[in-house]
Amino acid sequence: MKIKIYSDEDVYGKIAEELRERGVDAIGAVELRRLEIEDLDHLAFAVAQQRAILTFNRVHYEQLAVRYFLENRDHWGIIISPQYRLGELLRRV
Repeated sequence: MKIKIYSDEDVYGKIAEELRERGVDAIGAVELRRLEIEDLDHLAFAVAQQRAILTFNRVHYEQLAVRYFLENRDHWGIIISPQYRLGELLRRV
């Protein structure tokens, strides 16, 4: 099974498009105009879409990962990355 990715608004706006060009099933908050949305709502959207979320926002998503664990809730993955340049992030993803 291939991973599917949803990038939140903290990641480069064109990351999803660039990932799709490389064969990854990816959508992004910026292209979907899901802006100024709470991180919990971004994660819930990713879960509903059966996608891992890609973010630079370590602090909030580590807390959400713990919350999901304590509530025995499933998600499809939380990929927290340092703020690499776009090319390096694409290579690593």
